[in-house]
Amino acid sequence: MIKIVTDVIFFDYLLQWDNSTPVPKMQIFSTALGMALPIIFGALIGHVEIGFIVALGGLFIPPPNDNDPLKVEVLNYVQVIFIGFIAISLGASTGHNHSLLASIFLVLINGFVSLVGGINRTLAVNSVRFTIFFIIGTGISLPTQVNPFIIGLLFSLGSIWAAFISLFFSISYLFFMKQKKSSQSLSNNDSNADFPTQFRYWLFRLKKFQTWFYTIRLVLCLSIAQVIQLLSENPHAYWISLTIVLVLQRNTSSGPSRIYQRAVGTFFGVLIGGIVLIFPLSILWIIVIVALIGGVRSYLKVRNYAVYSMVMTPLLFILLSRGKQISFDLIIDRLMYTFVGCIIALIFGYFIWTGVEKTKMSKKI
Repeated sequence: MIKIVTDVIFFDYLLQWDNSTPVPKMQIFSTALGMALPIIFGALIGHVEIGFIVALGGLFIPPPNDNDPLKVEVLNYVQVIFIGFIAISLGASTGHNHSLLASIFLVLINGFVSLVGGINRTLAVNSVRFTIFFIIGTGISLPTQVNPFIIGLLFSLGSIWAAFISLFFSISYLFFMKQKKSSQSLSNNDSNADFPTQFRYWLFRLKKFQTWFYTIRLVLCLSIAQVIQLLSENPHAYWISLTIVLVLQRNTSSGPSRIYQRAVGTFFGVLIGGIVLIFPLSILWIIVIVALIGGVRSYLKVRNYAVYSMVMTPLLFILLSRGKQISFDLIIDRLMYTFVGCIIALIFGYFIWTGVEKTKMSKKI
């Protein structure tokens, strides 16, 4: 019954398309170019694996939001670039020498960052970014032993390139169309309180369980994932942790439907990515596929966020696999670990805490 309801909810969201906002063709072209050119350059210099890591950094640069002023867009990109460098570098260091100590460090550092994310909305968004980047970093591997900070630098270079080309085409579009960027952001920003005030209020709220709620859920889920990874001794088991951080949400007020959507979307995204890479495709075809999926993200983000989230996963799958053909057994591994990650996130990140959420809501009433 739950599965039927989940499927209905998920596919219902897939059919909900918003055609109210126009999507500039130049924006689609710029995001496609931002993803494809690093791989092309890597192939030309004989180090295509470097090109995939650089392109991976561009994956997390969102298309410009016309409702936000240029200053807000640039600040958002700078945050992605800086956090990406730190998190990917730390994650790559952990992934290259995965051990019990490394697993403990992974859980503790991401738990701490998630707790600090409770200070304000900006830190909340960046704490989620840090965790996703960190887990991705643990899965990045190169044929030769490369300094993890070099991997972080390559990732950040991809983010810088994607941000530059995205802003260039966005400003050019506004110039030729004789439009102006909004001078006031319409997005959800932090309160008017200064940071010291927010920090003191956060320290006061540390006495309450709700402040620790997301951190406890995240630490519990990641701890289970790390135990499984250590026992399995399979390097691909990091997909359990990656699935968890993609599915788990800080805010559970939207109920189980949004979590179901993320879980089902992530699973089908991995399936699609596996189907693509099971065939012996040339690097040219891989570049075309990455450019197409990368470009259509701009369109999907405006039209249908559920589909946009789903196509991010196969793109992430292809980039982390560096476009190489994978075996059927590896696809089964990835699907199995993705399924396990979804189950852990749903059970230990949501279902066992529903009683706590109901108690919290009843107290508010």
